Amino acid sequence: ELDSLKERRLFNLELKFENSRLSDKIVESRKQTEVREINNIFDEYYQWIEETMKTEKQAWIQVIAVLTGANM
Repeated sequence: ELDSLKERRLFNLELKFENSRLSDKIVESRKQTEVREINNIFDEYYQWIEETMKTEKQAWIQVIAVLTGANM
């Protein structure tokens, strides 16, 4: 769904500049800037998902215990 959202955002960006009255050079520059921003936002989110929501292939548990023979 995240990929779909990104594609919709990029599609809407194309629509935004489709009938612009600005020069082609300006339109292309602004479009590239916004595409970079969109990619950065989604890349950061993908990285966050990778770091926080995925589990390791091999699960492990570390057990630490202290045993004493003290009589109370």
